[in-house]
Amino acid sequence: MNSVKPVHTREIYFTPEDLRLCNAALKAVSRASNIEKDALAVSRLALVIIELRKRGVQDVEQLTSLAGEIFENPENDDSGN
Repeated sequence: MNSVKPVHTREIYFTPEDLRLCNAALKAVSRASNIEKDALAVSRLALVIIELRKRGVQDVEQLTSLAGEIFENPENDDSGN
């Protein structure tokens, strides 16, 4: 009999507070970068913000600052993405 081994992934659940922080950072950086109407750019930025939050960035100012730096200068991103 063939057995299927489960794939183990680390699931991360965002609380309403996590989502509030991410949304605040997303709005701030998208406005500052003038990409509010560019859905693809906003989606890429959201991915950066989510990854930073997963890594433990909890302060909205720090989240905004780091996300802005990575988004504007992706070659400085050390996440391997």
